[in-house]
Amino acid sequence: MVTRRRLLALAGIGVLVLAACGPAATGTPTPTQPGPRATAVPTTAAATTVAATATPRVPPPSGGATPQPSPTPAPTAVAAGGGPKYGGSITYGLRTTPQFWDIIGHGAAVAEQMRVGFIYNRLMERNSGAPACALYPLTWALGESFRWIDDKTFEIKIKPGIRFQNRPPANGREVVASDIIFNLTGVAEKGVAIPDVPKAIERTEAVDKYTVRLYLKQPFAVLPGRVVHDRVHIFNPEAVGEDLKIDRGEDNVGTGPFMFKQDVPGVKAVLERNPDYWDKGLPYLDEIQMNVMPDESTRAAAFRSGKLDMFFAESMASMTALAKLPGVSVDKCPEIRQFPLAMPINTPPFDDVRVRQALAMAIDQKKVIDLIYLGNALDAYLPVYPFNTSYMKKEDYPKELQQFLEYNPQKAKEMLAEAGYPNGFDTVYNYQSGRPYEREVGELLVDMLQQVGIRVKKVQGWDAVQFGDRRREMKFEGITHIVVGLEPPLEQLTRHYSFKQGLPYWSLFGFRSDKLDDIFDKLTGRVLPDAEVDRQLKDLQILFAREQINIRMPIRMDFNIRQPRVKNVYYKTFYTYNVWEWMYKAYVDK
Repeated sequence: MVTRRRLLALAGIGVLVLAACGPAATGTPTPTQPGPRATAVPTTAAATTVAATATPRVPPPSGGATPQPSPTPAPTAVAAGGGPKYGGSITYGLRTTPQFWDIIGHGAAVAEQMRVGFIYNRLMERNSGAPACALYPLTWALGESFRWIDDKTFEIKIKPGIRFQNRPPANGREVVASDIIFNLTGVAEKGVAIPDVPKAIERTEAVDKYTVRLYLKQPFAVLPGRVVHDRVHIFNPEAVGEDLKIDRGEDNVGTGPFMFKQDVPGVKAVLERNPDYWDKGLPYLDEIQMNVMPDESTRAAAFRSGKLDMFFAESMASMTALAKLPGVSVDKCPEIRQFPLAMPINTPPFDDVRVRQALAMAIDQKKVIDLIYLGNALDAYLPVYPFNTSYMKKEDYPKELQQFLEYNPQKAKEMLAEAGYPNGFDTVYNYQSGRPYEREVGELLVDMLQQVGIRVKKVQGWDAVQFGDRRREMKFEGITHIVVGLEPPLEQLTRHYSFKQGLPYWSLFGFRSDKLDDIFDKLTGRVLPDAEVDRQLKDLQILFAREQINIRMPIRMDFNIRQPRVKNVYYKTFYTYNVWEWMYKAYVDK
């Protein structure tokens, strides 16, 4: 039986408000304009079977190619009761220079996702009506429901009447079942977001115009979390073509609230309101402009002068300073990510568990929080996020493992000597250059590790593309500061750490164990009772504490800082791939 709690955990629906949230945005009225979302869909129709291995071709499906009516201008009246206003634009700066528009094969690059995320929807998306700092507040978008028919048959229903944007080659045609199949098979197989989904599918079936069934090769209990993942955008088959490639901004044709308008490479990208957006009455904004401004001081100066409406930074010093400006609106939330240190775990010296345990004890987490994050971070243990019900605090671990969760440089030196490294060893530290705070962490770690005999000879940064490629191929040597996105527990853990169920290049760097495989076999087979899931997740956290598969680092707080005129921005974390969700109901008060 699928309990309500398990369903919420798998799909990430539900709202769990973080206790560590900062102040909510000030003066934010509740939007009153959006129209109702679509409701029931029929369930009976003739079945059409499509092989999962076949890549859908580009002709639009029959019965779904009727163009939308001609675009109509956005309304300009103030919503009833003095609520949100229509019109106007919001401008913000991109921290890194986007290098491409193709996010199918390069989905991990943030700057690219920042531009493209406004153009697309997913089956489920973050609920902009949830409180700031809410954890996993998902709501239906293009999807309407899903259900398990049996352990190997999963059914998805989409809402009728949702149309792609009214521009070539989609021309406003309706989204139908074959589009979902196209995205969960062909696009997913080429993309980097959910490569395990097409591998798990035996065949697919378009039961009717709005219903898809996935027949799996074996039970795969985390499938719901996969198909609603952050980067599973619903692409238009005709727009991406048979080669599944997006060469230009105008090739991005989705169902989202904003459409491509202009691209000035290296300077800016501009998106405009989708006048036929399926969620009636939205969006409020006419335009979003993203200026390429890699230099943080330049972005800060532009925000101070009013040239930017929103400010994002990696430097905690910049964020805390600008948050003090008079009149600005500020949200401060723990990022829904972890930032562990990863190692090539099958290569000396990191193949010895005592070395990894020593590394964990050599890092003063409090010092990192105080010096790098200026107190704006959480000290948490891997691998479960600290606000999940299955999370274990330090005192919950067996006594013999608690020592590895504490700062103890003397014990770290003893462990290195036991492992055969009485004089320590040399290594390097890798980080993504677009996130300078990781460089700052690395420079601090140099001193900490030096105290126990681990000599960091080089601190080296890689741009987003290089970093993603090297991580995917497990080509990093030494210690690498990585980012692990935190979906609901089963989704996150199996996607990042299970060799059987996914491609764990994100953080695992080669760790294999029978115990790990056994836990994931149990978690991804039949849907388990809540108590059994909690027990398995507890075993997993104990395994992490013993093996130190990744070395924990603090979870930083993130700031969303806005000019007084920018209203109704829902904020969970800046680092969300479907970035438009935090502007779902945003407007400007002129």
